[in-house]
Amino acid sequence: VGTSSTKAVVFDLSGVELSRAASHPYGLDSPHTSWIEQDPEEVWQAVIAVIRDALKQSGPATRVLALCIAAQSGSLLPADADGNPIYPIITWMDGRTHELVQQWQSEGLHEQVRSISGWSLHPGLCLPTIAWLRQNDEETYAAARHYFSVNDFIAHRLTGQFCTNPSNGGGMQLADIHTGEWSETICALAGITPDQLSRIQPSGAVIGEIKAEICRTTGLSRQAVLVNGGHDQGCTALGLGISNPGKLLLACGTAWVVTGVAASSNMQPVPEALDVNFHIAPQRWTISQSLGGLGASLEWWHNLAWRSVDDQASNEEIYAALDNELDQTKPDSGLYFLPLTGGHDNPATTRRGGFAGLQLSHRRADMARAIMESAAFELRWALDA
Repeated sequence: VGTSSTKAVVFDLSGVELSRAASHPYGLDSPHTSWIEQDPEEVWQAVIAVIRDALKQSGPATRVLALCIAAQSGSLLPADADGNPIYPIITWMDGRTHELVQQWQSEGLHEQVRSISGWSLHPGLCLPTIAWLRQNDEETYAAARHYFSVNDFIAHRLTGQFCTNPSNGGGMQLADIHTGEWSETICALAGITPDQLSRIQPSGAVIGEIKAEICRTTGLSRQAVLVNGGHDQGCTALGLGISNPGKLLLACGTAWVVTGVAASSNMQPVPEALDVNFHIAPQRWTISQSLGGLGASLEWWHNLAWRSVDDQASNEEIYAALDNELDQTKPDSGLYFLPLTGGHDNPATTRRGGFAGLQLSHRRADMARAIMESAAFELRWALDA
């Protein structure tokens, strides 16, 4: 369950892929400058659609024993006591908390938060977002009885259980990186108590049976269970065999993230720019740096310059056309792009992004190349550091 779409893959018991499916991209809403939200119902319907589509492709003889979720992390969904959303998903790209984060940093809270949670103070994470609601949206804050990440929202819809895993819990910046439990200190800073969050259970634990009505809607087998998964970056690392120190992963999705592995939660040797979270593998932690919404920038230009011209074309056809046009561009065109979520020296979502040096002679492929080069610049700066 990613930031821009949901994918599903069906495997047999020996690990052989049987089928796969992908949803249409879901929308990102920006009702105010630097706010970036999503409709939770649209994300949920995408999950239902890809389960149904993947099962249909795998054939009528397929009997699914279990599901497991790899989910985006950092986004927040306020809900009532029954788990019903009362507000849109406030995504990890949202920048409304920029001033609050700056205030906390000036008050010296950065080191305390990082030493407990493993994460530096960033706009867009759940800790400052909840605190922002407390200060600026009293109605939503008063109505919220539970706070979901995207992972445990979908898990609750599938099973009725309030349950998350260490890495998605860690990605909310509300957990203790050393104990794997919710931190009362960090929760108090946000203005909530741990009982307003889903219980943390190990990755691999059975959460519960899939609801009967979901099985009927999707074609899932009765008695199929949901198994606790993890943060999508950690699941990617596990799938690629990156579970020991010394290996690194660059994931290029809506966000670009560089991820390595640590054998302990000791924060002392970890550079300030890196965040520490729980790995999916036991007794392992991830060390990572988010480079921001670099993939989101290309997706934005893809939709604006290609899909708006031919809204009937498939993604494959559009990217083939993009590749063909990019072959005709050259470097050093004098055109540069600043990502929406800021550059390497300002990862906050306070900049609007945009092109610098744009001339009438530049074509849409030149602009796409500038966006892609900006991603390469961000990666180079991160690796140099």
